[in-house]
Formats: sequence, C-alpha cells, structure tokens
Amino acid sequence: EDLTLHTPLPLPARGAVRMQIHVTAADPDGRRTVTVHSRPDDDTPDHPWRRHAEGTLTARPPATPADLPATTPPDGAEPLDTDTLYDRLAARGHTYGPAHRGVRALWRHDGDLYADLTVPDARALPDTPAGQEDGGPDRHPVHPALLEAAVQAALSAAPPAPDGHVLRADRWQGLTVHATGARTARLRVTGAGTGHAALTLTDPEGRPLVTVDRVDLTPLPVTALDHGRAADGLHTVAWTPVPAAGAADAAWAVLGPDPDGLADRLAADGATVRAHPDLTALRAALDDGTAPPATVLLPVGATGPADDPADDPDTLAAAAHDSTAHLLATLQEWLADDRLDTARLAVLTRGAVAALPGDQVPDLAHAPLWGLVRTAQSEHPGRFVLVDRDPDPADPADPAVLLSAAAHGDEPQLAVRSGALLAPRARTARTDTDGAPAAPPAADGGPVAAFGPDGTVLVTGGTGGLGGLLARHLVTGHGVRRLLLV
Repeated sequence: EDLTLHTPLPLPARGAVRMQIHVTAADPDGRRTVTVHSRPDDDTPDHPWRRHAEGTLTARPPATPADLPATTPPDGAEPLDTDTLYDRLAARGHTYGPAHRGVRALWRHDGDLYADLTVPDARALPDTPAGQEDGGPDRHPVHPALLEAAVQAALSAAPPAPDGHVLRADRWQGLTVHATGARTARLRVTGAGTGHAALTLTDPEGRPLVTVDRVDLTPLPVTALDHGRAADGLHTVAWTPVPAAGAADAAWAVLGPDPDGLADRLAADGATVRAHPDLTALRAALDDGTAPPATVLLPVGATGPADDPADDPDTLAAAAHDSTAHLLATLQEWLADDRLDTARLAVLTRGAVAALPGDQVPDLAHAPLWGLVRTAQSEHPGRFVLVDRDPDPADPADPAVLLSAAAHGDEPQLAVRSGALLAPRARTARTDTDGAPAAPPAADGGPVAAFGPDGTVLVTGGTGGLGGLLARHLVTGHGVRRLLLV
C-alpha cells in the first residue's frame, strides 16, 4: 500500500550486511506494518540496527487488465536518445554499472514516457563468479533490476535536483504485482517530469506485470550517500592508543616557557632547536636569515586557581578569555606569515581535555583552546596539532613522548596519559551489552535512551521551537519529570 525509504543502505567494501525485515500481525482492516533494518554482519555488539524503510502491506484486489493504460508507444511518439541516457544520469549524480542498465528504448508522448526494459544478463558480465549469477527469474517476484530500470526512466524526465542533492524514489504508493518471473517489460510513466509519477509495467503482449499508483522523486543530500560505516545512530568519542612516531631530525623551535625541558631534550638528541619568547621573536629570527623550523612547540601552562577553579569562577572565566584571545592572535599571526607554510604549530596543554574515564580536566582555563584550534585545523588541515599532557603531577610527561606527539603527522589531536599516546576516535554507542541478537528495533530505528525518573535531563538549545518539542516528547514519551532547558 505504501513504502517510505528513510536511509540509504551503504554496502561495506568487505564483509556482509545483516538484514532484519519485521512484519506485524494484521490489524482489523487486514493491514500489516513492515520495517527494514540493517547492521554490519560481524561480532561487534556496539552496532545499532539502522532503519532503512517502513511501509504498509495490504491484500487489496489488483487492478484488472482493462484498468491499465497501454504501454506500447502510440503513433507519433517521439523517440529519445538512450545511447547517452546513462551519461546524462551520471551527470546528475546517478551512476549505474552494467548490471543495472536496463533501459533499452525511450519515447515521449503527451507528457508521458514509454520504455522497453530488460534485465541485464549477469552471466555475460565480467568478473561474475560461477554460481553467483542472479539465480534466474523465479528468484524474484519482480526482478530488482527491472523495477530499477523503471525508476531510471522516470528520473530521466524529472526536474533536476538542487546543487548538492540527488533525486531518490523515496515514497511509493499502491505497488501491486500482477505476474512474476519477467525479464523484459514495457513501461509507461504517467506524469513524467513532475517529480512524482505512476508506473505501469506489462509484458510485450500487454499483460500486466507491476503497477505503481505513485512514486515520489525527492532530493536527497549527497552527504547522505556516505559509504562509510553501515551502522549509525548515537556515537561517542573514545580515546584510543596509537603508535608513537619518532621525533624527526628536522629543525625545531619552542615558544615561550618550557617547563618540561623540551628544548634541552631535543638538543641532547642532536636536533636543531631554538627557543623564542613568542611568535614575534621567531618571525624576527626569520627576518635575520634563520631557516624556518619544521615543528614549533607552544606550551601553555595551567592558569587560574590550581586546586578548584570553580571556587573562583570570575577568575577562571577571565583566564579562559585571556588565553583564548592570546592564542587566536597567535594563530592569525602564524597563518599570515608565508615562511611558516610548511611548519606545524603544536599547541601543548595539560589537563585541558578528558581523555580517560575519571579525568577531571583541572585546566579549564585552557579547555576552550581545543575548540579554537580544532576550528583552525578544519580550515587549515595539517598546520596545527593539539597535544594534552598528563594532568597527574605524579606522572609527568616524558619529553620523548611529547616530542613524538608533536611530530606525529597523521594525528591532529593527541593526549598523553601514563606515558601512552591516545587519539580520539568516533565509535558507535553501545546499545546492547551482551552481544545477543537485538529485539525488534525502536519505532524510530535508533537506539533507545534510558532516562531515570529521578534524574535531570539537560537540553541545550531547549528554549527554541525544536527544543520545546523535544522537551514535551521527553515528558510524554519517556516519563521525564525534571528538565533543565538552556
């Protein structure tokens, strides 16, 4: 009766995808709800089920042949070029391989499209292993490539999608199968060029195969077609050990105070290193003919109340403002000097991020620097690196580890904890804890969050229209009784 596609199904470069198709019992009117979910077919219990489609099944009587429009092009129909059809579709973001090119001929007449469709022979395609062809016509009530070819014909006449989007047949209504096993078909697209159309497929003799009352072609952002992880949902950041990189022998520079003795360590290892009070002094040295360094270290130490900054919030806020403004000016000065284009600036903090469970982030005054430098990294990849030193005074950072972090060319953000290098990685939030097969997914296809009745839920952006809707849903749908809207 209807089918709505929500999320594309990316296929992994290796491995398989586990599918879950869930059909409910019939309601009093004979309708059943069907949902389609997927997750990677591996042993990782962290992957949530991802919803791709949902719809309604019903046993309504199919239309009789007399009700169907003719699919043979009438006299006077205008033949359309099919030799360049797939090139034109590719220019609009729809790329099809040889196993999916089933449109053999196209005509236009009075706003409708007519087409001859066929299922490409998988056995004739290159690199098809024996025994892995499509299995013959009896495997599919309607061969997917045949139905896809009908959509391709409709796409060829649809209005183009906005920039950064592609069209997708994401809403189907009234799809009925009249006969099975066909490998060729004639097609009529009624309403072609309007963004929604009706499809009629018959065999060459005009007997009905498939009818679709309406299919909507709507724009989909290209970013939604990301072929990354097959699973999505809630994600979290996990700091993961990464191998150390050897400190390069190239020229180094240290700006400002050097409490960890990094310049001395570099010099002891035979590296060329120069210390400068600040970036202005470094640029003055370049004016005097000093060669630009490969890596520049900028240590920033703890400021503000050392024991508990929350005891003096005004002092903490002022220190955060001062440190951020100072670093912003330094980054702008760094980027303005073409002589430093090939150098990397390593900003070294201590205890400014929580990299491990239990980290208390004692240096809140410098925590905003991470957000500032991450923004600069997104605008100028490869120019900056962030390194957070171990906040535990009983476990001071080994200078060799810090230098390794600063020289690490592949990691823009690193933390040193107990002598090990950690880098942030996004991972799927765990939704089942014992690895057992998941229950049927939630209605919205995402992980189900648990809210304690005695806890407070913080909603940032909670004073806007969307925040108000979310707050209402938390109360009515999840039983939340305490909310903080900011």
